[in-house]
Amino acid sequence: MSRIQKYREDEEKKKKKAEEQSKLLRRVGNFTAIPVIFFVYGFLGWLVGQWLDKKFHANGLILAACILFFMAGAFREIFSMIKKL
Repeated sequence: MSRIQKYREDEEKKKKKAEEQSKLLRRVGNFTAIPVIFFVYGFLGWLVGQWLDKKFHANGLILAACILFFMAGAFREIFSMIKKL
């Protein structure tokens, strides 16, 4: 085997290893984003619900509806993210 062929094989191995590492890091990033998405959507639902409850004096009904609505959006976002994996 010549030096050129050996060099090409080594370069291909390095590329494959780098691709595998980037796939792993992408998956880890996606899975760590799941709790962040739940927190952010839940917090935003709570904020919007609190504001609307104070504005319309709804005694917590709008708050509950907003949290449920935002959490449904979080589930939708997570399921679409999982589909892409």
